[in-house]
Amino acid sequence: MSQIDVATKSPIRQRTQGLRSRIEAFVRTFEWTWTSAVLFSMALLFFLLISAVVMPSFWMYYAEQKIGWAGPTDLQAFLEKPFGTSITNPLSLEGYKQVRDAIAMGLTTG
Repeated sequence: MSQIDVATKSPIRQRTQGLRSRIEAFVRTFEWTWTSAVLFSMALLFFLLISAVVMPSFWMYYAEQKIGWAGPTDLQAFLEKPFGTSITNPLSLEGYKQVRDAIAMGLTTG
C-alpha cells in the first residue's frame, strides 16, 4: 500500500480494516456443526422469549406502577373526552391507557 493510498483512506476505515478482515475470515471458514446449531437455536429461543414475554410484561408494570397509567381501558370514556386539560397533559387518562395498551401490543406482536 502506497503512501497515497494511506493518505486517502479515512481514519475510521483504517482502524476497522483489521477487524473487518478477521470477521471475513471467520465467516468464510465457519461451519455449522450440530452443537453450534443447537446453541444458536437456544440463544434465538431465549431472545424471542425475552422479547415476546418479558418486555411487554415489564412495560405494563412500568406504565401502571411508575407512570400511573393504571386500570382497564375504557374506549367509550376515551371517545367522549380524548384530550387532556393543558398543553403539558395532551391526553386524558383514558388516552394514556390506550397508548399503554398499544405499546404492549406492539411489543408482543413485534
